[in-house]
Amino acid sequence: DNGRSRQPHKNSGIVTPEGTPISGFNAGRAYSFATGYTHGLDKVALGYYHSERKFSGPKSKANIYSLTYDRQLAPGLSLFGEANQFDLKTSQATLNAQKAIYQGSNNTLAAPTTNNKGHAIVVGGKFKF
Repeated sequence: DNGRSRQPHKNSGIVTPEGTPISGFNAGRAYSFATGYTHGLDKVALGYYHSERKFSGPKSKANIYSLTYDRQLAPGLSLFGEANQFDLKTSQATLNAQKAIYQGSNNTLAAPTTNNKGHAIVVGGKFKF
């Protein structure tokens, strides 16, 4: 629970492009858990992450699910695979508030969206020595 840490003061003078004062910040809370199982040379794990934050309007939320698999080929050498599913939601009011706060900060990030769903798959190898 991050409470109000690192949030602009309610009398900061920052306003949205529509002229609405920005207030009611909450840095949010997050939790995650995972479970794993090892059998011989194989490892598998399943995880979940959730966070929510109030940012001058309705809550923004993130839900991320993860499934991983590792296979040891030799001492210090293994292959792994990972699949992640994510669902991120925020409101237009939140996006407007963020734009007002970061206005003029040379921010080169892509324009945000209110809903973002997708997945990521990673396959690779690990070498430890």
